[in-house]
Amino acid sequence: GCRNLVVETDAKYLSGMLNTPGKMPNATINCWVDYVRTSFQFTLIHKKGKMFGPDGLSRRKWYPGDPIERRFDDGSEDDREDLKVIKENPDDKDPLPLETFIDEIDN
Repeated sequence: GCRNLVVETDAKYLSGMLNTPGKMPNATINCWVDYVRTSFQFTLIHKKGKMFGPDGLSRRKWYPGDPIERRFDDGSEDDREDLKVIKENPDDKDPLPLETFIDEIDN
């Protein structure tokens, strides 16, 4: 296998996951961490999402002349209602608003 593999990602949390094996919240994630740590040798490099080229496609701003909305017919009967989020514990915090989430993952 490759001994000099470099993985660049904007997912800052990956280094924490991979450096604390056995500490994740469920067995599936712990097994994945163990598999990655024992099967691959690589250097993980964090790149801020704002500076990470592959992430740029999801960050493209709207420009005059762009279509306002693109609809794709996937054959579903989706009436575009919001998804309902049911928290396992009602006392848990609500999910972050999208803009706050974007700011959080970029820093």
